[in-house]
Amino acid sequence: MEDLSLKEFRDAEEGAIHFRDDLQFELKSEFVPLPILKHNRVVQEFYLFVPSELQINPQTYSKEDFYKDETNFIRFKTPEFRLSELYSLENIYSPLNRVLNFLSGKIDEKAIEEIRDEVKLFGNIFRSALRKSTLAVVALMRGETKAQFLEEGEKLLEDVVFLKEKYRVILDKALEFMHLAQLTPDFRYVDEFISNTAEFYLIDLLKELRSSKEAGFELFELKVGAALKEEKEYRNRHYTESHRGLNGKIHEDNELILYRQGLLKKFVQDALLLASDRIALVQRYSHFAGAVAAGIAMFVYIGFFVWNSRSIAINSVPFLVLTVFLYVLKDRLKEGLRTLFFQRAGLWFPDYTTEIFTPNRLLKLGKLKEVIYYKKEVILHRLPERRESRRKALNNIFRFNIHSFIQKANNPWRSFLALNYETMELKVERVPKVYHINIIIKTSVEEKSDIKKFRLILDKSGIKRVDQVVL
Repeated sequence: MEDLSLKEFRDAEEGAIHFRDDLQFELKSEFVPLPILKHNRVVQEFYLFVPSELQINPQTYSKEDFYKDETNFIRFKTPEFRLSELYSLENIYSPLNRVLNFLSGKIDEKAIEEIRDEVKLFGNIFRSALRKSTLAVVALMRGETKAQFLEEGEKLLEDVVFLKEKYRVILDKALEFMHLAQLTPDFRYVDEFISNTAEFYLIDLLKELRSSKEAGFELFELKVGAALKEEKEYRNRHYTESHRGLNGKIHEDNELILYRQGLLKKFVQDALLLASDRIALVQRYSHFAGAVAAGIAMFVYIGFFVWNSRSIAINSVPFLVLTVFLYVLKDRLKEGLRTLFFQRAGLWFPDYTTEIFTPNRLLKLGKLKEVIYYKKEVILHRLPERRESRRKALNNIFRFNIHSFIQKANNPWRSFLALNYETMELKVERVPKVYHINIIIKTSVEEKSDIKKFRLILDKSGIKRVDQVVL
């Protein structure tokens, strides 16, 4: 099993494919609208080269199968802040400063919703900023700048402690207002979330410190350990109930830990989510295609019927037989034309169109079009100048499940007879049986294009790893 913390760090890399679990790989893409353009157009083209041994072809794997295995998540990109910028009193964009401003003014229903949004946004920004800062500090430790590492490491620890303290001061202040009681769960959920987040990344930093075995890091290691212990004690005092089941007992197998963390993560990510409507080609044009096909078929039927009535006596057997034949022909012609329309429509229309809106659906941000070979086109509209400047870039997370690709794969291990040429003894060796799926992604923004190639290595049990290929 892979190291969870290392996987989490890899998740931060945009534009790189990684495997989410044994059966799914994922690509996070960033789309930033240029303010000088009214409509920004970004096109991503995916080319998957699947080994013929896996028997993936139009007969065994249809367009519908692909879209069942594929998932697109669209949300705002987390605004980028340094940890110190989050608590700086001069930063008017800091969610903490905005919450303080709301608490010092008139608090109505609109202000309560704004506070709830800012508190959740703080949780997202804290997580993103801490991840980037921890990565930067670990990179310094692995380099040759020991003094700079200790300086930046101490600063990281101070920033984390100070931010948690400042947030909890605001939490206590908010709880003093009786009319803010409805916000108590929001503040406490985010408090628990930042506590878990701080523990996650500080534990990883502690692991890196202990694995480095460098002299001179002992005091800093003790400080990190003390900060972790203090945070653990804080959660034990305030959030022990989050790990208890319905019977009030703490689960010994820790089954609620990841479940609880998942709930908290989904809660804070609500500040970045977008509303969307995904419409399939069939949904949008089925009635139109059916009407056109029925009209053409009826026109042909009436034409032949008129000809038939003029050429053959109406009350004769040949007339009845030919009329029935023409009716069947009309029906088949209608279905054939309708099928042909949807087969050819893919050349002119997208398979799916996703309209992207702000969470309140008052503003349309753009749309995403999908066409299988697989092509994805994103059109972003220029936002009004009054729109806040923190949430403007979008993240699109493309996720794909490869379970259909491995149904006909061979067993992940094979045994074969080999000769040891030093001892001249025969022995049976087990070697892995893997398949390579090459993926080329071409991203085009206006007149510029970027091409990346990845190799997905998998076997019967699932994805083993993803390698980026240098072109």
